Amino acid sequence: MYATRFKLILAGLACLMLLACGFKLRGTGAALPWQNLYLDKVPVNSSFGLKLKRYLRARGVKIVEHVQDAEAIFHQLGDQQSKEILSFNTRGLAREYRLRRIYTMSIRDQQGRILVAPNRINLKRDVSFNDASVLAKGHEEALLRNDMENDLVEQLLHRLAAGRTVSTASTAPHKLNTAPKHKEP
Repeated sequence: MYATRFKLILAGLACLMLLACGFKLRGTGAALPWQNLYLDKVPVNSSFGLKLKRYLRARGVKIVEHVQDAEAIFHQLGDQQSKEILSFNTRGLAREYRLRRIYTMSIRDQQGRILVAPNRINLKRDVSFNDASVLAKGHEEALLRNDMENDLVEQLLHRLAAGRTVSTASTAPHKLNTAPKHKEP
């Protein structure tokens, strides 16, 4: 009897400690500021498009088929995936690769006002390669790309949840400045 009470008290203390340190179960997250969203230039039947739609719907956002029905328009400005060689073995064959994905997006309302300024998300994962186990390494690469895609959707949702009107007067197209900043001599 005392052992049961002791276990209950111990479990209660463990819960209190978790709550005190800020632990929170991962849920659907913060609500997004829009009820209806149109996805512009997002390949909706791709793995990424399906995941994005599923996560948005889980947060209470309706994906509309026509731009005039949307409160906000999600613009995919770019999605680049690449694979680069990081190192070579003694025979001159690739030993390690870097998988990279650069995704750029913005959100505007019906009047063209910027709600979320152009954002760039840069993801990268390193993967080793062994020509003796090509199939296993190919599977590992596919898993890493899937992990990058999940990470991308999560980061997008965090940025969308923080979306506020950036400029109510700006209706001109916004260009993403990617040029390096130089100081003139």
